[in-house]
Amino acid sequence: DLWWHDARLMIDEVEKLGARAWVWSDFIRRHPLEEFLAKMPKSVVQSPWTYRTEKPGFDDPLVKIYHTLATNGYDVIPCASNCYGLKENFPATAAFCRANLPSDHYAGMLFAPWMATTRVWRRLLLEGAEIFGRASGRRRAARQT
Repeated sequence: DLWWHDARLMIDEVEKLGARAWVWSDFIRRHPLEEFLAKMPKSVVQSPWTYRTEKPGFDDPLVKIYHTLATNGYDVIPCASNCYGLKENFPATAAFCRANLPSDHYAGMLFAPWMATTRVWRRLLLEGAEIFGRASGRRRAARQT
């Protein structure tokens, strides 16, 4: 109850300012769907995520959440990444979502690298930028300097 109280407080404050709340959809991963549907306003944009799949399908419970949210009236912006070294996670997830989610509730994709912007992660960060660019139709390669 405290979590829902705090979530509603933040959602209401965002909406009072004329903006739209946007949340990670982690609650639905660990709690009953009925509770989520009863308490989460449809106005809140949802970002479900999965970073460990190269071939998304509704047989994956985490990917099924994308469809569950969209078919229950939530606008979804799924998130994918190369943070575990999977180069096809983002393009495969984006292609799957475009083909399988209702277009009236699929609002695009989010790429989250989840790596610090330090020299240690430079290669993977540049690779992530390249992956995102290719998947979104951008053809220019990331600089390697």
